[in-house]
Amino acid sequence: MANDKAEGFTVVSETISPPLSAIIEVLNKRALICTLNIYLRNWVKYSETGGSTTAGIEVVKEFLDDSGIKTEGIFMEDGSGLSSRDAVNSAAMVRFLII
Repeated sequence: MANDKAEGFTVVSETISPPLSAIIEVLNKRALICTLNIYLRNWVKYSETGGSTTAGIEVVKEFLDDSGIKTEGIFMEDGSGLSSRDAVNSAAMVRFLII
């Protein structure tokens, strides 16, 4: 650190912050997860199932079934798609991209 300490004062503690780019990267990921969860809940809020994550997952699976996409190989934990418990098989992904 440069010699910018005020004379007559003693430094009691000092914390070095990570670069702003590192902080923004973490915040953007958290914001994305939060935003995707909000989209999922809002999607089902206007359906008859209510606005919970569980209800949202059921609505998504129903949509996929109605679209001819088998949901046996699709696992959803939350609305973000970023959970380690989320998974989709390649056949379902291809069918989804086609519709």
